[in-house]
Amino acid sequence: MEIYNNYSIDLNIIIFILAILGAVILVFYVLMYSKKRKKIADLVKDDDLLEEIKKEKKLKKLSQKSEYPYIPKKILDDKELDIYYRLIEELPFFNILAKVPYSSFLDVKKGFNPQLLKNKTNKLIADFVICKRDFSVVLVIEIEKNSSKKVLEQKEKVLQNAKIPLYMWDLDNPPSFEELQEIIKGSN
Repeated sequence: MEIYNNYSIDLNIIIFILAILGAVILVFYVLMYSKKRKKIADLVKDDDLLEEIKKEKKLKKLSQKSEYPYIPKKILDDKELDIYYRLIEELPFFNILAKVPYSSFLDVKKGFNPQLLKNKTNKLIADFVICKRDFSVVLVIEIEKNSSKKVLEQKEKVLQNAKIPLYMWDLDNPPSFEELQEIIKGSN
């Protein structure tokens, strides 16, 4: 019987030690969590930033529910809409497309890594693309004030390599009907 009692005492000691260890871990976790929250609170002194974080959390919850807070908006702003209607009026025998991703009308030559090169054009968007009736690209029109200089240079380089003409539309000095016709003729 003595062997059994010694064994049960050892078992009780082990359970007691495990309980204390569990309590220590729990206290440690609570302390670390509260410190982490305090650090975040210290970082977020700005009320606007705190509101933004709350909105992010709300959006994350919404996205998990498959609900998104999107609303429709116009594709073209008023200036772009004026240009679009002018292009349709002055170029009736061409298809005019607006806000076209470069990846829609550019492909990669054989022998090159398509994924790597497509990644370079994925975020590039043409303001307007002038196409023949068969939707082959004749000209790309970029509004000068819509993009940064770096993005415009990248667009120029990409289109130049693809042998697609680029016309920079100046909002302050738009082309006349005759100039527009010449631009189209020169690009064919």
